[in-house]
Amino acid sequence: MVIAFVVAAEVGHASVLHGTGRFTWSQLPAYFLLIHAWGFLGPQAGTWNPPSWSISIEALAYLVFPFLIYLIATAAPRRYWTTLGCVVIGGFAVNSVIPWGLAGIPGIARGLTEFLLGCATVQIFNTLPADWLRRDLGSLLAFAGLVVCYLLTPDTGFVIAVFTAPLLLSLSGSNIASRMFAWLPIYFLGEISYSVYLGHFLFSSVAYRFISVPWMKESPINALAGAAFVIAFVIACATTTFYLVEKPGRRLLRGRKPRPAVVTQAPVV
Repeated sequence: MVIAFVVAAEVGHASVLHGTGRFTWSQLPAYFLLIHAWGFLGPQAGTWNPPSWSISIEALAYLVFPFLIYLIATAAPRRYWTTLGCVVIGGFAVNSVIPWGLAGIPGIARGLTEFLLGCATVQIFNTLPADWLRRDLGSLLAFAGLVVCYLLTPDTGFVIAVFTAPLLLSLSGSNIASRMFAWLPIYFLGEISYSVYLGHFLFSSVAYRFISVPWMKESPINALAGAAFVIAFVIACATTTFYLVEKPGRRLLRGRKPRPAVVTQAPVV
């Protein structure tokens, strides 16, 4: 979609904020190969679609996943708490030395430490503390802990990933938190979250073509109205791309079309 907009802007000589010169065509192969955040393009993840840096780092994480899960599984059998503690301490140590970034060594360190934390968290899935987190009180404390951590953390950091892990464990059970996240509007936002994340730069840029930023600054009411419009516009666009691009793309990659559900009945004796 970004490519189509850039081509349309260049063909139509449209006015684009910061111009279209920042979109370097030679970088596109790296984007298609999902290696654009590995440091080949410098300290930045490129300008075609900045949020896709995490998809690139995630692709790298999946490549090294067999090694990571082997490391976790064989480091200390039945000593998963020690392993988890070492991963958490190591994550804080790495991220205290290497500043968090979107590409190159900072982006790789950021992504792989979180990915390794996820691998280690799986090891405690069937423990008593994990079972307690799946209860109502445990799930509420896990959710509250993440919210407080987010509010007190001035910038994105490894600590947020650490506080996310207990909530993920709690959501694997039936409790107040899992029922809240299963509420249809929140569930739907989760369904389209991938489209929202990858497209929000483009969608919000288009939205601000319809609303005036100086007008939003005139009063708090205008600011709230403008923000509501931008959010609604992004969600509407993401919903469209989810049904017209993402879902068909998933079916295409899986190599099959959706089949109608077949209901079978037991034979009558």
